[in-house]
Amino acid sequence: MSGVTRGRPPTQGIRQAVMLARARGIVMEIRQTNESPAVLVITGNSRVTFVRIRRIESIRRSPAEIEAEDREAIALLRTIPGNNTISRELWVYSKFGTWRFFSVEDGWLLEIHRDGSPLI
Repeated sequence: MSGVTRGRPPTQGIRQAVMLARARGIVMEIRQTNESPAVLVITGNSRVTFVRIRRIESIRRSPAEIEAEDREAIALLRTIPGNNTISRELWVYSKFGTWRFFSVEDGWLLEIHRDGSPLI
């Protein structure tokens, strides 16, 4: 069984994500469809960040496992060109409210802090 839930959009998660995203700038919510690469856009600090949100069963998965389980959503995010001023992020959360954040690079997921800075 996949660790990523399917079905209806993560409404509760989106509400929580909007609150987290507001710390980074102006937040715009995108109407979610099968073709929507992101559900949130954050503008601030001379950056535009496109965010996709997913609820997962096990928050302790490796970035490679998360990518393998949610390949389609991440591929949609990668349709957005990334560069120094445009970033693509996948935010995942558990049913217990634990969050993890990833920068979606061209070939991998890079775990980041909630403010977008790299983990070191």
